[in-house]
Amino acid sequence: MQTFNNTMQQKIYVWQEAIPKFSALSVFAAAKNSGLQAQFWQTPEDEVRLGLGKVAEWFRLDFAQVQAVKDKLQASVEEVNVIDRQSLALFGAFAFDSQHKGESIWQELAQGYFILPEIILTEQLLSILVLAETKAQAQAKYLQLKQQVQAFLAANQDWHVHSALSANAEFNYLAKEAWTHLAQQTIQMLKVSQILNKVVLARKMAFHATELVPGQLMANLVALQKNTYRFYLDGPTRHFFGATPERLLKATASKYLTASVAGTIRRGQTPEEDVQLANLLLHDAKNTKEHQIVVEAIQGKLAPFVNGKVALGPRQILKNEQVQHIFLTLTGQRQEQSRFLEVIANLHPTPALGGNPKEAALSYLHANENLDRGLYGAPIGYYRLFEDSGEFVVGIRSGVYGQEEAIYGECFAGCGIVQDSNADEEFEETKLKFEPMKRGLLGLE
Repeated sequence: MQTFNNTMQQKIYVWQEAIPKFSALSVFAAAKNSGLQAQFWQTPEDEVRLGLGKVAEWFRLDFAQVQAVKDKLQASVEEVNVIDRQSLALFGAFAFDSQHKGESIWQELAQGYFILPEIILTEQLLSILVLAETKAQAQAKYLQLKQQVQAFLAANQDWHVHSALSANAEFNYLAKEAWTHLAQQTIQMLKVSQILNKVVLARKMAFHATELVPGQLMANLVALQKNTYRFYLDGPTRHFFGATPERLLKATASKYLTASVAGTIRRGQTPEEDVQLANLLLHDAKNTKEHQIVVEAIQGKLAPFVNGKVALGPRQILKNEQVQHIFLTLTGQRQEQSRFLEVIANLHPTPALGGNPKEAALSYLHANENLDRGLYGAPIGYYRLFEDSGEFVVGIRSGVYGQEEAIYGECFAGCGIVQDSNADEEFEETKLKFEPMKRGLLGLE
């Protein structure tokens, strides 16, 4: 289903202007409070992109369909006053698995979702996009949107960490016994399998509350989850949020950049213990094997799309607030004829989220994992309208919620199972991975 069905008469008129620095969190919160859909994107380097309102939205699109949508939109744009085309982009996410069906919390987001906002804010640039038949019609809507966004830009709330949920919030970990049993079964399977060497199993944690304040949630994630991508993908009734450490693929005009993140251990209580735990992780045989499987698979999947070799960065530790991981960058000079979304389709899901080999791991999950992942572990990010570039990350350390009479949401966590895994230890690892979202929701430092 899609809501944009352009006719020969309609154009997307675009105005841009430079603006002073602004509080992304305050603008996001003000837009949400006004009833607009609001998309939030912030990189570990604190680069911000906001999308407010909507020109059009699309559901259940695969990679080729998103490419076709972008091409069609390009032809519809009428540049009234454009300073920087690179800021114009679609926001959205693909489904983790297009074959996974069934009733779930995800509703309209279950099979992916993309949106072209009416208002796009980057570091110091405002873009306003209006769908209309004539420039005169567009001008009236443009002035209305400009006035609205100026009110948002004037907002400058002083954000502190505290709960984004009402005081009656409850959390429930789901299916401990069933998950541990599946983990044990998977370990035994991997010991005898001639095909699979890793499977990633996920589970969920439910939460209930009377109220959830989106601005406070994102303020908490920005404050508490440094060195991650903070995101909020705002659908019509479902809202996907997270703070992921894992880039899937960034594309510039000349390069592809990705990373391998795998292996997990907690943070230390003291600087000395933190270093000891990091060294333990780096030299642990099970985690080293798990990480190497991911590196080799990404390297192999990226290689057909680059000139020369895929360059590997140093093996190092990525530190987040509650956990630390083994981390390694991979980069390559992109082949001129390669397409960004084609590379993402080839990479997703990496062995860090699905398993290895990819197809066999997904088949195993179809048969055994009783969980609709929706957008969890899926590619989420932005795709530029006028350049085959953008950035997508892996939607982990994440949750989704909706509101009927009250708030109901689910957070997700997973871990890589190899033949040397221990089911009880893997269960404890998933508990650790729930902490970033639980703390973000409750405002716990």
